Amino acid sequence: MKSTKHMWKRCLSVLLVLCMVGAFILPNVKVNAADTDADLWVDPVNGSDANDGLTEATALKSIQAAKTKAAELSADGDVVVILKGGTYDATETITFGEAESGKNGHTITYRSASGQTAIISGGTRLEGWTLHDANNNIYVTDIPAGTELTRQFYVNGEPQRMASTEVSPTDWAMLSTSGYVSPTVSDQNTNEYLILD
Repeated sequence: MKSTKHMWKRCLSVLLVLCMVGAFILPNVKVNAADTDADLWVDPVNGSDANDGLTEATALKSIQAAKTKAAELSADGDVVVILKGGTYDATETITFGEAESGKNGHTITYRSASGQTAIISGGTRLEGWTLHDANNNIYVTDIPAGTELTRQFYVNGEPQRMASTEVSPTDWAMLSTSGYVSPTVSDQNTNEYLILD
């Protein structure tokens, strides 16, 4: 009986010592919890790549800047990149490699801001349209150099058919296997051509 009582006292003493040691050690243990996670804001209208992106008011402007900043922040926790609504113009291909991936087992997630739509566009906005033929509802504009051979054309987000003909124009020179260039244009960077379907 005496040994059982002595054993219980000993167990309680060991338990008490473990609790006291735990009280000193646990506050110094770093846990990868929500307080180390980060939101990174991006705003194509009001943002600036000179900002830190850590709040909506200090949003970055470009996805390229967000990629770099998110990778840095991911060393300490998961990162959610929040893209505010609007169009993000991609003037070059956006690639994600190992350098832009989460670090130390953390993740990086990209999403639109709640209730908003983020559009990543590699397109070129064409301005200065004028009515060319009212009877056929044909409009014309100049297009920037380097975009002459595009096969995609959208108006208000809807795909459109570009001007074309099934008959080869006799006075036009062949530009490529699918198009002809006007004789009034003297260089290869033309904005006057026809695509044959």
